[in-house]
Amino acid sequence: YTVRIGGKPEAMFGVVETMRPVVLAAMAELMEHDISLTGHALTGLMLGDLREYAGRLGSFLAPSIAARQPLSATAYDELILTHGRVLQIWQSLEHQLALHVDAPELVAAVGEARIRYFRDGLDLIARLSAEGKTGHYSVTTEQMTLQYVPTMAPLERLRDGFLDDMLAHARATRANSLHWLQLVVAFTVLIVLTNLLLLVLARRRIFRPLLQARNHIVALAEERNLDQPTRVSRHGGEIHELFAALESLRLKLRERLRLT
Repeated sequence: YTVRIGGKPEAMFGVVETMRPVVLAAMAELMEHDISLTGHALTGLMLGDLREYAGRLGSFLAPSIAARQPLSATAYDELILTHGRVLQIWQSLEHQLALHVDAPELVAAVGEARIRYFRDGLDLIARLSAEGKTGHYSVTTEQMTLQYVPTMAPLERLRDGFLDDMLAHARATRANSLHWLQLVVAFTVLIVLTNLLLLVLARRRIFRPLLQARNHIVALAEERNLDQPTRVSRHGGEIHELFAALESLRLKLRERLRLT
């Protein structure tokens, strides 16, 4: 918002206050989807408030300057209160923005804001506030606008630059999360395939030979197929020894049956 020339600024402030719940709702939805963006979202909201309150400082002065009248007590009190809010927000923001040393654009915008607004801009507001006690202003509303509005440009660049940095951070976090998700999915698929392979190998090397051994044992117990050699399993280890023992048992049973 720019400085309002003439008239009452309450209508403009009302629009801002009406839109604030929408902004807060959008911020809450953002934090619900990504809790890591909470700090960034709050900082972005404070940067928006900083620009808004900076614009209000000029709006409190503009009507009195246009009418060439002293500031009313209400306007002066609002001016002092808003000035305090601006300084308080900036004091909190400096600690948050100091963490973004890896973003040279933000560092440059912070330095420019200190000089252009918090020195030149607020000095102009302080001078006009002092002149407002008598109503003898050294500038017109147009001159004030031409002098004050440019000092707020660094605040806008700082806000926009921070939001761009936040979006870039969110995209990088999303890309990193997607990369890890792909790795987890690939690892999970590998585990599933490995388990399936192990199951197939276990069926071929353990379960199927054991079922064959069971059938041979039942046949030998019933003295069937004594003339058919037991096919010794080609598998090594205990399975091979099991089929070798069954073949030996078949030969002994056939010899006993022959002797009988």
